[in-house]
Amino acid sequence: MWDSSIAAGRDCSCDGPAGVPVAVQRAPGAAGATIGAPRLEVSWDDGATWRPVTVHPAGGRSAAHADLTAPRDASSATLRVQVAAGDGSSPTQTVTRAFGVGAGS
Repeated sequence: MWDSSIAAGRDCSCDGPAGVPVAVQRAPGAAGATIGAPRLEVSWDDGATWRPVTVHPAGGRSAAHADLTAPRDASSATLRVQVAAGDGSSPTQTVTRAFGVGAGS
């Protein structure tokens, strides 16, 4: 079992890239399988198409994060995160309309 945290419920009305925190960890009480670096994808059209996003590792005073820049016509971001675990599993979590973007957000 694992648990991820990806910026759900956070709106952005910015014009440039928005830093989105990304955290993946074993769920409390889960077996001790190692967890690899998360793979993150974003969809600006409710999951019809997906784009890979670079997850920058935590370092210094910054948490692991991804920088997203929304297309002008987007109204929300859907996020999908996947990890490879040491036990051979590869769980995926999708958050539809994780946050709103654009001037109206």
